Amino acid sequence: RARTTEVADKTRGYLKAWTGDVQLFISSANAATAAGNFADAQQNLDKAARLLHKSGTKNASLDHAYGRLYDQMAGHTRDAAAKLKLLQQAQDAYRKFARTGQGPLVQRVNERLTEIADELKELGTP
Repeated sequence: RARTTEVADKTRGYLKAWTGDVQLFISSANAATAAGNFADAQQNLDKAARLLHKSGTKNASLDHAYGRLYDQMAGHTRDAAAKLKLLQQAQDAYRKFARTGQGPLVQRVNERLTEIADELKELGTP
């Protein structure tokens, strides 16, 4: 019985340390996106988003990570309708990041937003 309690306490500590860290999920998602594992990246970002929602906080890194994910997914799809939707999602996430982010990354995101707008025009959006 004492051993079971000890294991349960260690498990709770592990879960708190490794599954409750928003930045860990975002970093894992960025690595998965870079590796082309979009499903894993989406799951990690969704976990981070749920944790942030529960805590009532915001994180500009999450918006940037979603933007990168959707942007790269759009680059890998051949379906025009899916590409259009993904580029619009990337554009929305990048805009959120541009409003709340800081540093030179914001400039790069703004440049990418211009490129996405051109791509959307080519795909036939109004």
